[in-house]
Amino acid sequence: MEKNFESLTPKNDIDISTYEEALSFALAEKTITNIALTGPYGAGKSSVIESYKMKHPEKGFMNISLTHFEGNEATGTNILEGKIINQLLHQIDYNKIPQTIFKIKNNTKKSTLWKYTILILVFICSALLVVKFKNWTRYLNGSFTNKNSGKLVMNLVKFLSSEQFNLIVLCIFTGSIVFFGSVKNLV
Repeated sequence: MEKNFESLTPKNDIDISTYEEALSFALAEKTITNIALTGPYGAGKSSVIESYKMKHPEKGFMNISLTHFEGNEATGTNILEGKIINQLLHQIDYNKIPQTIFKIKNNTKKSTLWKYTILILVFICSALLVVKFKNWTRYLNGSFTNKNSGKLVMNLVKFLSSEQFNLIVLCIFTGSIVFFGSVKNLV
């Protein structure tokens, strides 16, 4: 016994001659704001739309799926509208709508992430050194007082516990505060 199964996903190469003229008219007419395709499950409504989109790539299309709504009598209009707007916003480049506050998509390069990670670490370390500089100095002087430590190590310890180093760290800390205060979007 041979079984023939067919996918119910939309096709984009069906004959839409019956619908094409009506869809073109409806999309061109400025007074028409809603278009509905009705029919039972699996009748081909989505295939008609997908085929029309393939035949008319010059037109811009956005998809909104009502399957994402778990609606019932209590679902208010505002919730439904909000979910539709959310789907629309995710399909539009936010640079094309400059008045929006929704910065939902932003492809961040790995190099940018690394740069900000290092800058945040520098900020945290400099803040800790500024606040706990006396503890830092005590730690260095207590850890490297061994006579076996070389002259280079002792000179480095001397510099890292000096007031000049504290001033450098304070400048780095202040500079990082100014930098992070001036950045609008970190990523």
